[in-house]
This record gives sequence, structure tokens and C-alpha cells, in this order.
Amino acid sequence: MKRETLDHLVHEHRKGLYKFILSNVKNTEVAEDMTQDVLLRVTQAVQRSNEIENFRAYLFRTAKNHVINYWKKASKSQSLKEQYWNDIRQIKALRTNPCIDLDREIIFKQLESQLTDQQRKIFFLNRKEGLSYKEISEQLDISKSTVKNHMLLALKVIRSYMDKNYDKLIILLYIVLINL
Repeated sequence: MKRETLDHLVHEHRKGLYKFILSNVKNTEVAEDMTQDVLLRVTQAVQRSNEIENFRAYLFRTAKNHVINYWKKASKSQSLKEQYWNDIRQIKALRTNPCIDLDREIIFKQLESQLTDQQRKIFFLNRKEGLSYKEISEQLDISKSTVKNHMLLALKVIRSYMDKNYDKLIILLYIVLINL
């Protein structure tokens, strides 16, 4: 494989690889290190052998194996376990920031009138209550695909509304933040 082709493939898949690893280890520093390790290993393997037919599949298989090895090591290390749970708590704390929650509430109030009743129910069950599509389908006694379709329509309406009213939402948020 030519050097330019390899560089292009690495550049093309780097971000997706990082996201995959981060979703499995929940620590940005560890994910960055592991991404580098995987890219180095795969690059070395490609340079040794030109027989790799599907670069992406090989890359993500190597990443999966690297993550599995990480968790095997972590299962034996109390400090790695503690670090993992601390990282999870930090992520949760960032998502429950009061200012962000207030901003979200203001935007939700503005968007509520834009959605149909069913879209509103599904959107708020998913975004506010954190229910999965499956849980929503069970609660509302509708199919999972119906939930998905209503959610897609709701998101389309919201994107359209926000594109048209972006300036109004910014002013509204600014006014609320000044009055805090």
C-alpha cells in the first residue's frame, strides 16, 4: 500500500476510531493514547504486509481487541476501576450543569408549540426523561419504528424552527442569563 494511501486512510478513520474507543473507555486521555496505539499497530502491520483487503475492518477489529485487552487489565487493577467510575461521574456532572439545564428548558418551551402531540410526547420522553426508543414504544404502546419516525420528524421541525429563529433564541437566552 502506498504511503499516501495509508496516510489518507488513517486521516479518514481517525475521528471515528477515537469516538469508538472513547465510547468504550469513557476517558479522553486514555482514548487518545489508545487511538495512537491502534493507528501505530495498524500502520506497522500494513507496512509489513500488503494483504490487508479491508483497512477499516482491520482497523476497528484491532481497536476492539485493544479495548478488550484494556478491560482485562482494568479488571485486575483497582486504580483503573476507580478512574473509570470517576470519569463516569464527571461526565454525568457535566451533563447536569444548571445553566445548561436552564438553557435547555427555555429552548424546549419555545419548541413545544412547533410539534404535534405525538412528536412532543416522544421527543420529551427521549430528551428529558432519557428513555430509549424501545422504552417509549412500550410506554406509549406503539412500534419502535413509529417512535423513530416521530422523533425524526420532530428533529426536522426543530432544526427548521431553530434555523428560522436562531437570533430570537440567542436573545432570549441572553435575557434570561442577565436576570440570573
